[in-house]
Amino acid sequence: MIVCLCNLLSQGEIEAAVEKLLAEDPWQLIVPSKVYHSLRIRGRCCGCFPDVVEIIGRVSERVRAGITQDQTEMALQRRAH
Repeated sequence: MIVCLCNLLSQGEIEAAVEKLLAEDPWQLIVPSKVYHSLRIRGRCCGCFPDVVEIIGRVSERVRAGITQDQTEMALQRRAH
């Protein structure tokens, strides 16, 4: 499903970008502009941002639910350095 008509960006592409960002740091704050930046594009009319926020929330919840305590501690240690 196309979420962003200005950039022809699909739901799958957004989900993959969020998953990649969360793989780097599962507890970072992800906002639409961060997703778009990671895809090397910009929001234009930004009318899709509410849908992108919903996708970010859904993917973040799913990814974070599968994180173990050890993975959380490693992410916190990386942040401290």
